[in-house]
Amino acid sequence: VIVGIFAIIAALKGAGLYALLINPVIGSMLIYYISIKNEYVELQMTTHIVWSSVKKIARFSIYQMMFNVLYLLYRNIDKLIIGGTYGMTSLGYYEKSYRFMMLPLENISGVIGPVLHPLLSDLQKDPQSIMRKYLKIQRVASFIGFPLSVLCYFSAEDLIITFHGCTAGMPERIT
Repeated sequence: VIVGIFAIIAALKGAGLYALLINPVIGSMLIYYISIKNEYVELQMTTHIVWSSVKKIARFSIYQMMFNVLYLLYRNIDKLIIGGTYGMTSLGYYEKSYRFMMLPLENISGVIGPVLHPLLSDLQKDPQSIMRKYLKIQRVASFIGFPLSVLCYFSAEDLIITFHGCTAGMPERIT
């Protein structure tokens, strides 16, 4: 909360894009400081690298790290292209609309995933039954999702006004 307030004050004072960096950077530094001062965490800082520990961790996590790096690049290549080609204003509009678009997907999958995993794990010995259940779930999701998508498309301007307050500064609707 304190770091968030500090970032908002910095933005109001004209820090610009740097105000966006305050929250993650200072937040991480604050967590690190609290972890060091916490009596339950014993960190021993050294000036040299213990290669045996690095090799042990690397063997375990190299594939996960490469997946995360490639996935991060995949998820952000569009933002790099838009920011480089069209500028920061267009990138801001794109990012805001992208987050708005992802809200339902993230919230629905965050609820459905943990429920479906134990239900489908009971059927792990029967792949045909899993496929039938999966297709049934997809049909229900499509039955709900498609009309909802059409509704959101045709009421997009009203939704933006409702959730963001106004359309000041937005480009005209492209038809």
